[in-house]
Amino acid sequence: MRALLTLVLSTLLALPAQGAISDADAINQAGRQRMLSQRMAKAFAQLALKVETPQAQGILAASVRTFETQLRTLQAHAPSAAIKAHYGRLDGLWLRYRETLAQPATPEHGRQVLQLSDELLSVAHAATVAWQEQAGTPQAELVNLAGRQRMLSQRMAKLYLFRAWGMAGVAEERALSQARSEFLAGLARLESAPLSTPRIQRELELARQQWWFFDAALAAGSDETGRRDVATTSERILETMNTITALYEQLPAKQP
Repeated sequence: MRALLTLVLSTLLALPAQGAISDADAINQAGRQRMLSQRMAKAFAQLALKVETPQAQGILAASVRTFETQLRTLQAHAPSAAIKAHYGRLDGLWLRYRETLAQPATPEHGRQVLQLSDELLSVAHAATVAWQEQAGTPQAELVNLAGRQRMLSQRMAKLYLFRAWGMAGVAEERALSQARSEFLAGLARLESAPLSTPRIQRELELARQQWWFFDAALAAGSDETGRRDVATTSERILETMNTITALYEQLPAKQP
């Protein structure tokens, strides 16, 4: 069942964009780049720790393909010089990150992945915020916020697994605590948003239920069971947050 969920999610995340893209679609894709920066690092750590290895291999391969496809799409549709500049920086970082991810999962390469994943996240986030500001609508803000929840789920799992790998210092522990707080705050904001439809509210309720299991796994020990639980529960909450982000994207561009 876990393998099937991973395959379905990877396929969903890998769907290419065709033709012109709307502001909401651009924000969704730009935000997904943030998430993928963390998801790829999470999968790399899983390979090092031998946690759900076949699934981790599939996640890494699909994420690399999706990041590459979306990067080209977003570069082609960037509406301003400022956004184009973000993707120029992202392109250079991506080449280094992709090459490192292709290397064996050794501690040396792990340290490089940990650093590059944070650098990639920073630039991808700046680009996403720029897309949101370009659109300037309540819908754009919600697509960005829901999409950031996807990233936070993967960031927490990444930091947990790198800690289990013996690579987390004070900065990483602080980052994990901050990501947890930001995820809960983001979930509350989405739940109270006037544009959240009954369908979205149902999905948010599911996300909060999944958060309970994910948070419990993060708080548990880092033995083999704990590592597996974090890897699998992070995928489930990612799937739900991806659905929620898509639902915000599908809202009418102009609200009544």
